[in-house]
Amino acid sequence: MAVSLEEKITIEKGIPLKSTKGALGSLTRIFTEMKIGDSFVAPRQMERSNIYGYARLAKIKIATRVQEDGRIRVWRIK
Repeated sequence: MAVSLEEKITIEKGIPLKSTKGALGSLTRIFTEMKIGDSFVAPRQMERSNIYGYARLAKIKIATRVQEDGRIRVWRIK
């Protein structure tokens, strides 16, 4: 017997929305504090596409290069 979507979903009220200030907030803050020419090495688990997405949110331009050790170095260029 199939259960309808309405039977599976319950509307709840008064549940607070969690903050998004985790990694996203931290990295965008770091980007906005950087001066042109500053750089940092990204944590190993970060992917290049995510780094560029954070930079876009911070409204800055970056360049990235993979270092010999495989980690990504990120420069603010604009």
